[in-house]
Amino acid sequence: REPGSSGNERRHRLPAENEEETREKGPLQHGAGEGEDSVVGDEPQGREFFAQAGQQQLVAQHEWSLQGRIAVSAPGDSGSGSLHWQQQGDHYRISVNAPVSGKTWTLAGDQAGASLSGLQEQPSQASDAASLLQRELGWKVPVADLAWWVRGLRAPGTSEMSFREDGLPAEIRQHGWVVEFRDYLADHDPLMPRRIFASNGRYTVRLIVQQWRLP
Repeated sequence: REPGSSGNERRHRLPAENEEETREKGPLQHGAGEGEDSVVGDEPQGREFFAQAGQQQLVAQHEWSLQGRIAVSAPGDSGSGSLHWQQQGDHYRISVNAPVSGKTWTLAGDQAGASLSGLQEQPSQASDAASLLQRELGWKVPVADLAWWVRGLRAPGTSEMSFREDGLPAEIRQHGWVVEFRDYLADHDPLMPRRIFASNGRYTVRLIVQQWRLP
């Protein structure tokens, strides 16, 4: 956990909804974790209520895209590059340009399967994106869940979520991963995550979003 965050966030066990490494500071700093959320009197509102209202707005948006950088590390292997992610409903198209090799590979698919092109002469295919990336690159990236997490949302399934002092998501614990939201961009309504750090044991995925495009 980076300086400025602490274990003081209020954590909640929540049911499922249908729903590189750099130290630079973003345009908006919120002081993550500086105290607990509070609920006044008997009102069920408070900060979490308003944060969840913003999340409902994001859940309703089925088309979005982002540009930024990704860095993935695993025992004995790592990789990074520029990232362009386009999402249209269940269909995704994720392109990564690796600065060392200069190669660009593209991961595309939907619930029916995934295809990875740009690494070999012929595209590789698998039933899902996560298994395809692990087989071809050695990357452990939960792509289906990450499509939710990158927007500050819980993926389908049981999760544990905590909020920051300002009501924005601070951390999600789900499916063996700990996802930390370390910074937010100020030029979106609702505010969108800028730096996301996900870890599962010795596996980590870091995202720095430079630009969001929402409907």
